[in-house]
Amino acid sequence: MPRRERHEAHFYSAEQLQQLITALNGDPIQPLVKIAALYGLRRSELLGLKWDSIDFENGMVLIRHTVCKMIVTVEKDKTKNPKQPPKLSYDRRSTGDFSESKS
Repeated sequence: MPRRERHEAHFYSAEQLQQLITALNGDPIQPLVKIAALYGLRRSELLGLKWDSIDFENGMVLIRHTVCKMIVTVEKDKTKNPKQPPKLSYDRRSTGDFSESKS
């Protein structure tokens, strides 16, 4: 079997990321871009976020669900370790973003 080509990751600089977030002001996708950038979430983790994943009282984001396309089938609600999903604390300044988006 031929070897699979290795993907080389490219990252935004802090300045590029700030420009992107600023350009998204008022856009409903802005909180998702922020959380993806702050925590380095995988696409599957970001797509799996639901409102029950955000613990507003304790300032935590819980990675409980993922969404992945597997050839033709879409798998949902499978994290790498379903017994102990990742918990990420979020910056209280982001709380407003989530709260505004939820309403």
